[in-house]
Order: sequence, then structure tokens, then C-alpha cells
Amino acid sequence: MVLDREAMQEKIVSLTSAFQTASTREAASNAEIERRVNKFLDAINNRKQYLRETADNLSALFPKLSELSWCRGAEADAEAMEWIGKIVDLMDKMAAKMIRRYAETNAIFHKKGIDKTELRRYKEVADTMKEMAVDLHNRFYVFPQDAEMQDLISQFADL
Repeated sequence: MVLDREAMQEKIVSLTSAFQTASTREAASNAEIERRVNKFLDAINNRKQYLRETADNLSALFPKLSELSWCRGAEADAEAMEWIGKIVDLMDKMAAKMIRRYAETNAIFHKKGIDKTELRRYKEVADTMKEMAVDLHNRFYVFPQDAEMQDLISQFADL
């Protein structure tokens, strides 16, 4: 098929227009994909930052909680015991929430192949907090009723 000059020019203009339209669409599509990917990555980074900050903030409390566990139960008055009970309750609830959040986030991170470093530390902090809540509960509410345990605690405190 041989085209005359005018028909050839029309074909060239038509093809040029089609390629320009396709190129514009491709650029817009790439920009939209990049925007979506960036939004997804921002959400991941925000979640990781939340996990990191929560783990840091809570683990900073552990030395103070550890000091509290060495107080003698007999030295705590009724008001102090009430506050200790509230702290233990808050720690239990927070640890339970953290473990649920860990399970939900772990499923998402696993499915998407996202690094779990911050998530693992978050879970370790939740587990430690749960253990410390049990320790405090036992120290102030269970062990004071146990004479043998009170004797051991006194021996350690005197060291």
C-alpha cells in the first residue's frame, strides 16, 4: 500500500498524537502509582515509629517498676496499695492491648513481607510488662500472705 504525501502526513500526525496520548497516560499512571506506593510506605513508617516510640517509652518505666518491687509490702499504706493495684491493672490491660496489636500487625507485616524488627521489640516489651505486672501483684498481694516468702524477701533485702 502506497500512500500519497497528504495521507502519509495524516498517518504521521495521527500516530504522533496516539503516542503522545499514551505517553501522557503512562506518566500520569506512574505518578499515581508512585503516590500510592509512597502513601503505603509512609503508613508503614508511621506504624514502625509508633511501635518504636511505644516500646521505648514503656521500657523506660521498667527500672522504676523494678525498684517498686523491692519495697517492703508492710511499708506500703492502704493508699499506696490501692495505687499499686491500679498500676498492676493498667499494666495488665496495656500488655493485653499490645499483644492484640502485635498479632494484628504481625499478620499484615508477614503478608506484605515487611521487616519486623520494631514489631518484635514491641512484643518483647509487652511480654516484659505482663511479667512485671504479675511480679508486682505477687509481691504486694500474694507473697505478704506467705510467711516463708516474706522471710526470703527479708533476707534478700538485707544483702
